[in-house]
Amino acid sequence: MTFRGTPNPYFKRCTNNTHRSVKVILLSAAMARNLKSLVFSLFYFFWIAPVSIAYRPGDIVPMSKMGQYHSSRTVWYDVIGRQCPIFAVDREVLIPITKPTGYTGADPYKISFQVGREKFLIPWLLVVNRKSSEVPIIDVHLRYSGNDLLGVTARVIDMPHQYVESHQDIRKKFWDPEYWPKHVLVRYTWEEQSEIDVSSGFYVLFGSAVLISFVLAIYVLQSSQDKLARFVRETVAESSMPGGVVAKIVERGVEFSAGDSFFRSESSTGRDLAVLSAALHRRSNGRLRVLDAMCGCGVRSLRYLRQADANFVWANDANEDYRGTILSNLSGIPRVSEGGERRWVVTHSDANRVLVESYLHRDFFDLVDVDSFGSDSMFLRSAVAALKIGGLLYVTSTDGYSSGGHRPQHSLASYGAYVKPMPFSNEVGLRMLIGGVLREAVALGFFVSPLFSYYSYHGPVFRVMLRVSRGKLPENSHYCFISYCNRCGHSQAFSWGQLGQISCPCSNGEVSRSLVVSGPLWTGPLHDGYYVTEMLKLAEEWGWTSAGNKDVDLEKLLNQMIDESDPELPFGYIKLDEVASRAKVNSPPLKAMISTLHEEGYAASRSHITPNAIKTNCPMAICIQIAKRLQKC
Repeated sequence: MTFRGTPNPYFKRCTNNTHRSVKVILLSAAMARNLKSLVFSLFYFFWIAPVSIAYRPGDIVPMSKMGQYHSSRTVWYDVIGRQCPIFAVDREVLIPITKPTGYTGADPYKISFQVGREKFLIPWLLVVNRKSSEVPIIDVHLRYSGNDLLGVTARVIDMPHQYVESHQDIRKKFWDPEYWPKHVLVRYTWEEQSEIDVSSGFYVLFGSAVLISFVLAIYVLQSSQDKLARFVRETVAESSMPGGVVAKIVERGVEFSAGDSFFRSESSTGRDLAVLSAALHRRSNGRLRVLDAMCGCGVRSLRYLRQADANFVWANDANEDYRGTILSNLSGIPRVSEGGERRWVVTHSDANRVLVESYLHRDFFDLVDVDSFGSDSMFLRSAVAALKIGGLLYVTSTDGYSSGGHRPQHSLASYGAYVKPMPFSNEVGLRMLIGGVLREAVALGFFVSPLFSYYSYHGPVFRVMLRVSRGKLPENSHYCFISYCNRCGHSQAFSWGQLGQISCPCSNGEVSRSLVVSGPLWTGPLHDGYYVTEMLKLAEEWGWTSAGNKDVDLEKLLNQMIDESDPELPFGYIKLDEVASRAKVNSPPLKAMISTLHEEGYAASRSHITPNAIKTNCPMAICIQIAKRLQKC
């Protein structure tokens, strides 16, 4: 992905302030009837003030860098001279990345640069824990004209094989989680552009004519000083707004703004499910106190207040740049209730710090919502500790790479589960997340049970709502290991006491290389059928079951979750394409397959995770026989 350098937001604000100052000076000069002073001001601000910053070939172009990890950012650090770009000189340098404080090595690490005295900003570049297994190179392309730096673009690419072959240990050192600092190769290339720009000159002349006409028009309208003064006040007030006119988004009847925050409209279903669950808790317990630890633009906090009728919501996000957006979204709800209690508060701290401080101050919550990115699991234990007994924990993961079994060491570090590739990897992602929370809760003397689990393909995103209660992990718990045989397609669960007996029926008890084992994972039901039924009733009461143009069919989704909650259904799902491939027939119709399985006495349902897949306790061998019979029919 290529990013185009843009000026630093600080300098952008300065530019906006300059433009507003020009407007005020223009109008003030017109009302003062001093045309000569006005024309001089115009020439000063548009031709004399913007003096270019000149470079000479061979000069060091200053540069600074910033890192981002765990939703936290470092401060800007100046890059030393030998690692900076040299004006008009193509070169390659190695820039070291020191190990950040608290970095576990399991999550992405991004880096951003500011280039030149003009402070051209290069947006975030993912350099550590990319999907590619190759060593990255940052390719920086700089454009200049004469002695002026015009712009910067950058992208992350894979290191050419000749580099790796000539430096045998570079790949090993870069991917070794214990080896720090990591060195990233940065390639600077320069492109000279012509200093003569005919179109720009035309626009300058045309703009000058327009400005002079505007000045003369104001001079003619000297008599309307009151109207002009009012116009000045309105213009200054409008231009001083933090974002100007901001586009509004409507979600389930709630209007808000996303601002500059990371926002996905596709995640609205996950927010719908959270609000339904929160509202049920409010009805059954009489009160609802919510801690939204990573609130982003604050839309979930807003919906908890408006739709779930929360008594209090703590909206926290580590990025202080989002404060204006969050406050704007929550401003329609009074900060203090009629009874004198606070309804909401906005803070900007690390999520883990907020959770730990809530626990230390014994300020417990009914619902803790942590919408994290990647496989950040450092907050799980503190989130459980910040909950009331019987409270709800809504956790998120977007690490589809680990759930697919491509980074077993990362899944082990984050969730305590060694995950290998399996055909139902998206369900493994949900079970991995539940198992990770269960592990942390048991360490505190609690037990968790999933109320619903939701997978969404965009991202991908894994979301789980769990209820926290007192209790220990029972001996016959659903915290086990699962296996999958690539030869016959059979899956089964193994308890901790059966670890030395793992085998597949197709290998007659012998060790089989086709057998893949992952775990420990949650192997119990993904949903509480009674609880999801109550969610469906509430969704019908609110009119959310009628899908609009942009809404997901909640009625269909919740009904599928109810079917999936059958305790007879084991973990995993079977794709009908896999059944057809093993049976060497066309893929059977899903409805016919489920109907036949029910007739044969097996439990079966659709999977909300994959459209052309079923959950069933029928062995793969029997599914193959049924598919062949359906083909003959």
